[in-house]
Amino acid sequence: MAGRRSPTLTDLLAAIATGFAGVIALIRRDVGDVLPGVAIAISLVPPLGVVGVCLGSGAPSLALGAMVLFLSNVLALVIACTAVLMFAGYARDAAETSDARRWGRAYLALAVAFVIVVIPMVLNSLSSIWAGQVRTATEQWLSDTPAALVYMVTLQSDTVVVDVTSPGDLPPLGDLQRSVDQIVPWNPTGVVQHTVGQRVESAGH
Repeated sequence: MAGRRSPTLTDLLAAIATGFAGVIALIRRDVGDVLPGVAIAISLVPPLGVVGVCLGSGAPSLALGAMVLFLSNVLALVIACTAVLMFAGYARDAAETSDARRWGRAYLALAVAFVIVVIPMVLNSLSSIWAGQVRTATEQWLSDTPAALVYMVTLQSDTVVVDVTSPGDLPPLGDLQRSVDQIVPWNPTGVVQHTVGQRVESAGH
């Protein structure tokens, strides 16, 4: 569920791949008919289920992220199917029996919708990359602090929240802030949530 609340371009590529597999199964008789159903089950059912769970839990913002993934997967399936059918020659047959301008408007609307859905996925992908870089910078910042651990890095609109656990005091926050400013273009404020403690592992038997 966590991965489907903030979709990235990787999810989009996976949906395009399943779309290719599904449409190939439709136009080739030597491929099983169950493949299109599998493509739908993989790409559409899980994010839509997350939308329902998040709405039922009173988290509409999380449901919105899952809905973006659902819509992007629908568009990815349609685009993948369209590309394969055009390559297979079905577009020529359709153009001979219908208005070419209508098809042009349909392609334009599909492209505009795809761009609108892709924009938040690009932002999520960049946020994921930046969060990983901030995590690495935080670990370097804590390199001289014994038993310090970085649990989570959350990149929000104007803040970067870092959850840290250590048994003692932390280094000066200004050093971490300078690293954050070098990583994230809009220079968000670094917030460190410090839990005093340490990780203890039981001895093996």
